Amino acid sequence: MERTENKTSVALGFFDGVHRGHQAVIRRAVELSGESLTPAVFTFLPSAHMPARKAGSGLLCTEAQKEEELGRLGVRLVSAPAFDEIRDITGEDFVKKTLWEAMGARVLCCGEDFRFGRGAAFAVRELRELCGSLGIRLEVVPPVLDAGEPVSSTRIRAAVSAGEMETARRLLGRHFSLSFPVVHGRRLGRRLGFPTINQVIPERFILPRFGVYAAFATWKGKAYPAVANVGVKPTVGAERPLAETYIAGFDGDLYGETVPVSLVSFLRPERKFSSVEALREQIARDAVSAEALLREKD
Repeated sequence: MERTENKTSVALGFFDGVHRGHQAVIRRAVELSGESLTPAVFTFLPSAHMPARKAGSGLLCTEAQKEEELGRLGVRLVSAPAFDEIRDITGEDFVKKTLWEAMGARVLCCGEDFRFGRGAAFAVRELRELCGSLGIRLEVVPPVLDAGEPVSSTRIRAAVSAGEMETARRLLGRHFSLSFPVVHGRRLGRRLGFPTINQVIPERFILPRFGVYAAFATWKGKAYPAVANVGVKPTVGAERPLAETYIAGFDGDLYGETVPVSLVSFLRPERKFSSVEALREQIARDAVSAEALLREKD
């Protein structure tokens, strides 16, 4: 790991989703950085050997989304090695060599359930002892509660999988978004009078409940009302799950661009139609329903 010349205040965690609980840990590290320390995050990139409890049911955000949220929260330095590079590091070496020496950590912030070291054998108690021996200040941030339960990635995954986007938004502190490159489709939407963008959902990413959502798509700083179909398009068939989104009021070429599509509210399950014409009529109804719902939520 490359050594930084700065002394840092470091938030520790995988931070998948950068949800409200994560934000509390990160904000505390930023607060404690003051004028003499650089606010930083130590996290890691997912890999095939990552513990199932971290992302076994699907990632909640892309690395680009995570970096954007960290920057918005005031983080100025991010160390994110691949998990395979750090999985066998002992707890002692992680704190002394990775955090103290390489990152210049003088303040550490983490949640109560933070674990580290080979086999995740070390917890907050051991971290406190190691920090004490090096003169590092440790801040353990209590969980953020929602409905009496800690905000967690597990709860958010459950909400997204069930299509409960309002719950996901409350726990995340923002809308859940699909932000992937736009790929070429069959151009059926354009022929139906509803040109759409297609975005393949990667294998490691959480799959929202298949169906149609009121959504908005953001392009060059502007949010457009949209209706998104997430699934396998049973009427015409798709090899892999994808999001197909009609963006109201937008006319342009987005192929190859990464466009965030925020899922606001579940409208109906995905289903197969008897004809393409029946599909066109339903898309028109979905677009009207989505625009009405989005106006209500403004």
